Amino acid sequence: MRFPEHFIQEVVDRTDIEELIGKYVELKRSGANLLGRCPFHSEKTPSFSVSPTKKMFFCFGCHAGGSVITFVQKAENLEFTDAVEYLANRAGLPLPKESEAFVGQTGVSRKRVLEMNLEAAKFFRACLFDPAIGGEGMKYLHEDRGLSIATIKHFGLGFAPN
Repeated sequence: MRFPEHFIQEVVDRTDIEELIGKYVELKRSGANLLGRCPFHSEKTPSFSVSPTKKMFFCFGCHAGGSVITFVQKAENLEFTDAVEYLANRAGLPLPKESEAFVGQTGVSRKRVLEMNLEAAKFFRACLFDPAIGGEGMKYLHEDRGLSIATIKHFGLGFAPN
């Protein structure tokens, strides 16, 4: 699922980076930042810095860094969307519906785009199997490339006339 940019920003804004990272790392205040030992590699002296004002972290030892989303991805071994969902649930934010996220960016629902793609695939397949239109395409696939009719049907291949 792709999230709208405003939703991702709200998740980041509502997440207290100090509290989140503090569950994984013992942090000590050092000026405006917090320091601790990096959870991503073993070390004896703190090289892991957290900036609550910038909502960022950085390790001077292994060069890991980023936002709260990046931290959750690394710490929990999650993909981006799973990390956003994890943080949204943690912050009590309801997830946007997939169709709302897609419509918000393009003006067209995801379901409608998939329906249009299916109709286009049906059209090009019908063109391929019509001897008057797709004879040239069928000759290329079947004779020149050596594909069987079963393989052509299985992969949903088609032909685009001029």
